[in-house]
Amino acid sequence: GFTARVTTEDIRIRYEALKHFIGYSPENVAAFSRCQQADRMEVLRGNVGHPELKYIPELYSPRRPLREAFARFMAGSGTVFAITGESGVGKTNEMCALAESVGSSHVTLFFSAGSIATTLTDALIDDFNWYFSEELRLPGLARRLADIAAGTKRSVLIFVDALDEAPAPTFPQSISDFAMRLANLNGKVRLVVSVKSAEWDRFAQFRGIPSSLASQLDISALPPDGADNTPQPFLLTELTEAELSDIEPKYKHVFQLH
Repeated sequence: GFTARVTTEDIRIRYEALKHFIGYSPENVAAFSRCQQADRMEVLRGNVGHPELKYIPELYSPRRPLREAFARFMAGSGTVFAITGESGVGKTNEMCALAESVGSSHVTLFFSAGSIATTLTDALIDDFNWYFSEELRLPGLARRLADIAAGTKRSVLIFVDALDEAPAPTFPQSISDFAMRLANLNGKVRLVVSVKSAEWDRFAQFRGIPSSLASQLDISALPPDGADNTPQPFLLTELTEAELSDIEPKYKHVFQLH
């Protein structure tokens, strides 16, 4: 009979294929996303022993209107969900809490724009290549993420907090380009961002022309009974009296206030 001769090159190709198949399995990507989220959120996520950080889960109380808008976004197939608001209204708290809430069921990645030296694309690729020891570029990585989303039947979510704090002057254009690329994935990979209200226009338009980031805002996140169907960010406002009443007992308990 005929015996096939297996060369060293055959073995190398098979090894590389197996490594990539195992390395990018849904289970491994999910484990990676949990580690990535924890690492990137470390400078924001505190506890009662470190209350100087922005996000303290023990003191957090969900903002219902925002949660309802985000649920509509998740039920749809849009690409971008944006949160705007003045400084101190709780945008970072909501971004962290939302990322943690969906992280148990979706591959979820988290970034603070202030820690992104150049572009979101570079930061995303660096995190993946560091973990999986592979030199991918954005098209290949986007296809891998879309395949994971298709296999798990759940979209991959990328959170980017405080766009206005990104140090690179070209960041508004680069993240708009990133949103444009994601639009071709039909909701498999989605972007959730926050930005100060006063800075939104810097990301929403260039020379009077709407940016891709603004154009890809999901209309399904708007209130169902709203008269205006123009896609727009969710505006987070100061706490209402009812929300303050919900939060007050937590502060009393944690800090033993009377």
